Amino acid sequence: MTKVNYALIDPGGNATVLVLDKIKRSLQNFLAQKIMAGNQLKCEQVGFIEPARSKRALLRLQMMGGEFCANALRATAVWLSQINKPAKVIKNYSVETSGTDQLIAVTTQTDYRGYVQWAETEIPMSRELKTEKILLDLGGKRVPAQMIQLDGITHILVPNRLFRKNLDFRKAFVRLYKDYKIKNEAAGIIFCKKNSRGRFAIKPVVYVRKTDTIVFETSCASGTICLAIAKGILDGIKEIFVQQPSSYDLIVRVEMTGQKKRIFVGGKIRGISTGSMMI
Repeated sequence: MTKVNYALIDPGGNATVLVLDKIKRSLQNFLAQKIMAGNQLKCEQVGFIEPARSKRALLRLQMMGGEFCANALRATAVWLSQINKPAKVIKNYSVETSGTDQLIAVTTQTDYRGYVQWAETEIPMSRELKTEKILLDLGGKRVPAQMIQLDGITHILVPNRLFRKNLDFRKAFVRLYKDYKIKNEAAGIIFCKKNSRGRFAIKPVVYVRKTDTIVFETSCASGTICLAIAKGILDGIKEIFVQQPSSYDLIVRVEMTGQKKRIFVGGKIRGISTGSMMI
């Protein structure tokens, strides 16, 4: 048995365990599966805090399957904000993460007591972010869909009316990887609609290849980004609100730095706790 110190952070859905001890990469997959299978912490994913390679980054977030995860980056920002005192209303950090070679800017906002209320992360844009029309094998049918490839994760956008919880999602993901030769370590099928407020809402199902896990996520920041891209966030729209299954909204915005566009996703934080467990 090994004692593992962790932070459990809920960034408005998609509860994430950050393992704070130095764990060998060869053991991370096994440890992540143990944490998720035990269900003691009721998390949807596991990330590992590692020393950064770059002197410009505070740390590295290594996800359980080597994928990119925007909500886990938001969770990492929350943890950094809690351990870096004195408290400031707005805190900015630069971190490394799996799934991309780009340094990532993350930001938190705290209340007067120093508790984090909001966390935002930049999305890497090392490749052209564009939509590709594909046919997705879903429930024995080939359905029209949109595919967007980010660094470290690929998302497929389909109408919400196609969602059934008993669909064979593993078969759908295996076929997706084969048909479109996807190299990213994670992929999601994002069911999209407009809610009663006229805002977009999503229902994300995410597959991580290395751990062979499929999760009906309560929030998906990278999937939210992909929906925003499909709806024109890079073409002049100021910001897009997207409701998550947790009922929290994530907000996607674009910022111009000189001639360069930078894209961010942020939202309210639901909770943070720390502890240890024997595995």
